[in-house]
Amino acid sequence: MLIAHIFLGLFCAQNLSEYVQVYKGNMPLVLSAPHDGYEKPKSMVDRKEGVKVRDSGARTIALQLADQIELRCGRRPYVVTTTLHRIKCDMNREIGEAAQGDKDAEAVWQVYHDALAAASEDAQQYGDGQILFLDIHGHGHPNDWIEVGHAAPLDGSEWISGETSVGAYLTAQGFKAVPSPAIPDPGDEKYFNGGYITRHYRSDAVRTIQFELSGPMRKKDKRHDTARRLADALSEFIPTHFVMPKFELEINEVTKQNEYESFYKIFNRAVDVFGLTVFADKKAAEAKLIHQAWVMYQYLDNDQNGFVDNYKVVEFLQNEKAYMLMTSKRFNPERHEKDGWHIAQDCFADETHPDGLPFNEDADEFDATLEEVWHLISNGYVAVYPTAFGLEPDSSQLTAAMDVARGGQFERIPRHYPEGAWYSYDDRTCEYQCMAMEYFYWGLTTLLDAQSHPLRAEQIKDEWRLTTPEQLRTGDKLLSELLEDEQFKLPTRLPQPISEPEVLQ
Repeated sequence: MLIAHIFLGLFCAQNLSEYVQVYKGNMPLVLSAPHDGYEKPKSMVDRKEGVKVRDSGARTIALQLADQIELRCGRRPYVVTTTLHRIKCDMNREIGEAAQGDKDAEAVWQVYHDALAAASEDAQQYGDGQILFLDIHGHGHPNDWIEVGHAAPLDGSEWISGETSVGAYLTAQGFKAVPSPAIPDPGDEKYFNGGYITRHYRSDAVRTIQFELSGPMRKKDKRHDTARRLADALSEFIPTHFVMPKFELEINEVTKQNEYESFYKIFNRAVDVFGLTVFADKKAAEAKLIHQAWVMYQYLDNDQNGFVDNYKVVEFLQNEKAYMLMTSKRFNPERHEKDGWHIAQDCFADETHPDGLPFNEDADEFDATLEEVWHLISNGYVAVYPTAFGLEPDSSQLTAAMDVARGGQFERIPRHYPEGAWYSYDDRTCEYQCMAMEYFYWGLTTLLDAQSHPLRAEQIKDEWRLTTPEQLRTGDKLLSELLEDEQFKLPTRLPQPISEPEVLQ
């Protein structure tokens, strides 16, 4: 949300606030882009001394980076930028050097820095009192690398150039970065180690870093890719060193006037989970709506660090506007594809059991939420990793394993499965691709120890007979090794019953 005019008392008659843009966030991250302004008001004199060139593209990258981070964690950084050209005021200098005596420029400088101070203080509420502050610039040096400015000696410490330094995570995303484990220091090459903003805002609560991006990274056709890869690096770096806030469930009304317009005649509530949606109609209990969203959240952020575990998968599902639905009425998902909602999965209220996760022994009930939510998510793995999880015969590791588990490659349900088959689904409406999707579910939830209760094993014995993690690893090595391959970042922990999340109405 743009809150560019929060410091009204500091603005002069010329409304100099127009040169400063402030975007409020809700996470322990502040982004600043002080050198990509383009406005040169004649009312301000040009600076006579110092660097006056613009860091073209830095502001755009900062804003796109904020968008990309939100897609990965559901929260936005604070962002402070300026459109005032550096020839009029340099926000990365102390006020005397920055404005060089021009009172109007000094007023804009004050607004900018008041905004940085306010954002830095406000962000601490989301990070247990500790935040990351990134000041984003562009360098014109010959090396196509990111100069990571710590405003500190390059001493080889873990924070500066260790395996968990930001330089290490930038390197993992294909950037050259200095300092980093690969390039611990710049040697004789030109290098910016951090300017006024990096030094001024550092404190026990605020860890500051300056990013100097190369010219090629800031070209118009490269900015989006740069922002994406920066977000991927920060998605690993931030939860390693900072505390992300607790996940919040927000129940939204479905109306004809909001983003859920396509469904307003059917559903009355919706919950967003990392860009995926859970819908419910008025007959569905709120506890069951919250439960489905809670299970989805735990599947997607299985390590509970505040960021989705596999953004490639989530990005596909976001782009397809994937959604769960809970309704007592007849529902045709094809009617909503014209509005961009392409992947749907139902999970009815009478099979959603918040008190029976995964299995309620007293009621002899299994919580189908574990199955149906995973079916929705697994569409992303099928699309992103087709050679691993493709559903067509002879297309993937998954189907190769399934053919062994079923005792042969049956494109239709056989009259009798071969003796020794441990996967023998017999619903004749479920074709080969459907069978593969079910097999994916059975294997993953077995590894997560959702199927091992003796009563549950008895329920499913006609369809699935490897019901403990140990049985699956011994009896179906092809599947268990595929599902435990760390490159896919599949869930490794079973979603747990809801533990008092923040629920916003």
